Amino acid sequence: NRDLQWDKRVVFETVDASQEALTVLKRLIDGLHVRREKLAGLLESDALCAADLAEHLVERGVAFRQAHEIVGKVVAFAERSSVRLGALHLADLKRFSESFGPAALTLTDPRRSVARKPLLML
Repeated sequence: NRDLQWDKRVVFETVDASQEALTVLKRLIDGLHVRREKLAGLLESDALCAADLAEHLVERGVAFRQAHEIVGKVVAFAERSSVRLGALHLADLKRFSESFGPAALTLTDPRRSVARKPLLML
């Protein structure tokens, strides 16, 4: 069918590009070295919990763009106040959005944040 002759070129180019990308990805993964001793230090920062707080707001009906902006303000406030996110009270969070609920307070522990996420076994 002549109608499909135009599609074939694009399909073959896509397959070739995908194979090249997979080759590069394999080399990247083969050369990856995880320094597990450094991972514990990364959990000292509760900034990674910001995504959890944004997801909490989204689950409560806030648009992601707005949730991202709100949580950015919460993080900036905590940094200016030299306070960890985990030390904030619900009243502190509600200053930025009434959509924060009590469950938000359980989302500010970096170790629990990591535990909630599916792990890639390396």
